[in-house]
Amino acid sequence: MTLPPLDAMARAIVQAHTARLGLPAAEGAAPPAADAAGADPVQRAALQAAHALGFSAADASCVAEAWARQTQRTGVFSAADWPCE
Repeated sequence: MTLPPLDAMARAIVQAHTARLGLPAAEGAAPPAADAAGADPVQRAALQAAHALGFSAADASCVAEAWARQTQRTGVFSAADWPCE
């Protein structure tokens, strides 16, 4: 499966869900470490996006893992489809 660049995936997730979630932006907080989510690029992008959307570190990690698993399950990265399983 060919994926977009990590930053592009993260931006797409943020753009697709900012208005719906209504969480405060994580201004001033340190972004997650680049290797915090391991080698999976979707998980890393989703972690970056969840952080930008204002999720706590623990919740961002859960969202990132769910996004990576959804992408593996469906075979397609979709920023618009919030993980549901």
